[in-house]
Amino acid sequence: MTPADARPVGRNVAYVFVDFEASSSLEPRVFVLRGGLVTTLVAKDASWPRDARAFASCEGSDEGWSTLGLDRGVSARSPSAVSSSPTLA
Repeated sequence: MTPADARPVGRNVAYVFVDFEASSSLEPRVFVLRGGLVTTLVAKDASWPRDARAFASCEGSDEGWSTLGLDRGVSARSPSAVSSSPTLA
């Protein structure tokens, strides 16, 4: 990661790390982490992550797609949000 990569812009930033070297698996391992956690980890160790072992302490990050909140659907929008889409009659 570059220094710019370690400074997420915005509150809805997440990082997805892919381990293509996953042992004897056709599918790579995927780790999903929130931007704030990545910033903290890089601040503690500028060369983080060195390899997939770096994610062992990040509980729930392995295949943690729920971190992105995409399963919440439209209800994730704040009640005061207004859609610019036209209404169908």
